[in-house]
Amino acid sequence: MRKKEGGYQPSNQFLIAFEAKLFYVCGGLEVYEVKEFEAIGAGADFARAAMHLGHSARESVEVACKLSILCSEPITDLRFEI
Repeated sequence: MRKKEGGYQPSNQFLIAFEAKLFYVCGGLEVYEVKEFEAIGAGADFARAAMHLGHSARESVEVACKLSILCSEPITDLRFEI
């Protein structure tokens, strides 16, 4: 792949919910099941730290919006019943 793509490194990140489980996908090649919590995007480090301290997912995104110049409100959250 490196030879064909000229050094391109895929860097996309996704969180995918499937059959009551959450998976983290990075670069299209790395996949692991999320056991506790996860965040992606520009404010991911701030959001993960807030969740580690006991904040809800929404509160963690609010923290990321306050601390990262690359994140901003409005926040849209989706909830799924399993």
